Amino acid sequence: MSKRQGSMTPDIPISSWEFFSLSRDILGSGAFWRIFGVEKSQVSRWAVNPHAAGDSQRNPLDRLGDLFHKMVEAGETEACRTQIAELAKIVGMELATPDADCQPEGKPIQDELLDIPPAIVEHCQSIRRRDPIQTVESCERAAIREIRQATAAYKEEVAR
Repeated sequence: MSKRQGSMTPDIPISSWEFFSLSRDILGSGAFWRIFGVEKSQVSRWAVNPHAAGDSQRNPLDRLGDLFHKMVEAGETEACRTQIAELAKIVGMELATPDADCQPEGKPIQDELLDIPPAIVEHCQSIRRRDPIQTVESCERAAIREIRQATAAYKEEVAR
């Protein structure tokens, strides 16, 4: 965690422009040239509050967010999850499906249970085929979602 000069507490960037500002301060503009092939002036536009300056531009993080949003709208949610999972690994994190996304589909508990084996088999087959790790992890997430849906359905059944 970094501290800005004169600050007693660490600044954790909340917005993407703040992250770019911190990155520029920590890495210098030369790093942006090597990574993005852009000059110092472009980095400065990415690192400024767009609400306070007339000369700001949407930075690569904002654009990536737009790309993911459009891909999800196009039905490619799992492809986006896979890419975000790869980014999360860089900072030592992994994706988890929120409980809200693991709600039962309104089927009887026995039908929810029948969804689990095919998902687990697909995960196992992915490993046996020696698929890329991203594919295996995607299958793992799908199997875990099915298991969590069945658990949620069981909880609902017991609560009645």
